[in-house]
Amino acid sequence: MATKKKPAGAAIYYHPDGFDTSRPKLMGRHVAGESFLAGLARHAAPGPLVAFAKGRQPFEDFQARVAKANPARETDLISFGEPERLGEIGCLFTPQPPEARLAWARRRIGQRTFSLCGVCHTTASGSVMQSFTDLLTAPLQSWDAVICPSQSVRTTVERIVDDYDDYLAQRVGRRVKVRPQLPLIPLGIDCAAFTPDEPAQARGQALRQQLDIPAEALVFLFMGRLAFHGKAHPLPLYLALETAAQELDREVVLLLAGWAANDFIAVQFRDGARSFCPSVRTVLLDGRVPEVRQDVWHAADIFTSPAESIQETFGLTPLEAMAAGLPCVLSDWNGYRETLRHEE
Repeated sequence: MATKKKPAGAAIYYHPDGFDTSRPKLMGRHVAGESFLAGLARHAAPGPLVAFAKGRQPFEDFQARVAKANPARETDLISFGEPERLGEIGCLFTPQPPEARLAWARRRIGQRTFSLCGVCHTTASGSVMQSFTDLLTAPLQSWDAVICPSQSVRTTVERIVDDYDDYLAQRVGRRVKVRPQLPLIPLGIDCAAFTPDEPAQARGQALRQQLDIPAEALVFLFMGRLAFHGKAHPLPLYLALETAAQELDREVVLLLAGWAANDFIAVQFRDGARSFCPSVRTVLLDGRVPEVRQDVWHAADIFTSPAESIQETFGLTPLEAMAAGLPCVLSDWNGYRETLRHEE
């Protein structure tokens, strides 16, 4: 008699939005989700990966992504209509902080049937902050967790929870007895995808030639969203590069490999470079194009990111740059300071 294989790890609360990087509005959480699922498909314990999904269509998307990362990995589906089956696995992972409604739904089945575990990518939005306060009054259990990729995330979550707990104590005279665990687990990347081997270096040189960048030029790279308020204001970078260009006896090039929310913002980034670092040749590339995201690391000499937005809680691009062998010049900010060591 054939026996059913034991699932590998947790069931994944699956909607393509949390794992799809082929989208106009690309965010760090999408890149992190895609990388996480690929890593799970390759390195999780033997057994099928299980999607907790609404139906066949999202499950087929899940199957395709898993198969792309590991064709030998089996998959299984638990539909929204049969949450009791989550007890077969013991944990439901969500690509965002666990929602209170999931804790309430679990209460109807049994508090000990499975744990809730989600990851917090940003703490800046009102909806995310409210999700933490909602958890405090939901039937949360001590075996539930919110993964914090950086100390800045954990500190912020603790502060939100503490403040709301104080409010509840003042309002109803009671404090919350159960809080979620807040493990500090940095995000990961597929280092092999960025290895500066001979094929990668050849693609990088081809991109430099395509952009008419001479071999002796010093090329700086910024990869990420072009957003003044939500990522990094470029003025400090422009001024610093202008100073460098004035002092060096070689051409300085800045590759802005990103994407803007609209044409107005893209034009402001381009015109700002012309105004504040006229000695630097600035090239805008669409960082959502897979070939650009793959090859641009190997066309650059130095990676830089002056992020200073409260929405930047970790920072995947510095890890990707270091995996590609690039030295990094970063702002001393949030998760950046936890992944980069000064002068190393």
